[in-house]
Amino acid sequence: MEKKIFLLGLGCQKAGTTWLYSLISKSKNTNMGFLKEYHVLDAASIKELKYFKVRIVDFLRSHELFQIRKMQKNLDIYVSYFSGLLMKDEVRVSGDLTPSYSTLKYDTIHKVIDKFSKNKIKTKSIILIREPMSRALSSYKMNIHRGNCTEIPSKFLTENGFVDYFLSTQCELRGQYEKTIEVAKSAFNNNDLLVIFYEELFFPDTIKQISSFLGVDLDENFGNVYINKGKSDDAFKLSSDASLKFYKHYQETYRYIRDEYPDKYKLWFSEQSKGNPYL
Repeated sequence: MEKKIFLLGLGCQKAGTTWLYSLISKSKNTNMGFLKEYHVLDAASIKELKYFKVRIVDFLRSHELFQIRKMQKNLDIYVSYFSGLLMKDEVRVSGDLTPSYSTLKYDTIHKVIDKFSKNKIKTKSIILIREPMSRALSSYKMNIHRGNCTEIPSKFLTENGFVDYFLSTQCELRGQYEKTIEVAKSAFNNNDLLVIFYEELFFPDTIKQISSFLGVDLDENFGNVYINKGKSDDAFKLSSDASLKFYKHYQETYRYIRDEYPDKYKLWFSEQSKGNPYL
């Protein structure tokens, strides 16, 4: 009998994690629990993300937040919760798709894998990545609309505000794919790790790939479903100077993807990248 699977999503933010969660949740052989994003592992191990820790004043008002607080304080409770979901015969996959898990270190991931293994559960991971500037812009606009001042240095949708954001630690943590992928490669066997480009995510062939990876049937037509679609009227055009500053700041990320995934990199750039020293 094949092992049950705990799916540890390792990001990335604004690269399709909510859509992926919805796709997986529709299967009769999955149970993702009471949340898409649990913010247990990041709050407990990444100092820049400590603000995800549930405060006493919050968990007293919500049973779900009370559960999260207990998980944040004790990893065994986290593992026990998902292991319990997987005890039902028909459930093959459970998981946590918190986008900021892209920041997790090897020790944390290894500990999760080891604890689930002791319960005879295999841990697998999917990493979703998106063209870095598009991802950062989407994240910036989302945080502006939500008034989320913990992740953005500005409250206004401006080019200068975006520049401040992509230079910030919060954006770097979520957008340096090379760090996320290398940590994941060191923690997972090749067969237990799947890197998917957002630009190909919604196609039937990709859905088939995810289905095979998890060993569950998924709706191949789900690519027509829009989840958290951004507004087209709130975009702004970046100047060439701001764009070049972005490319320079994230040049290691672009070059890593170019070298490791040359065929996929073409999804991001083709002719327009010629002459750009940072791509």
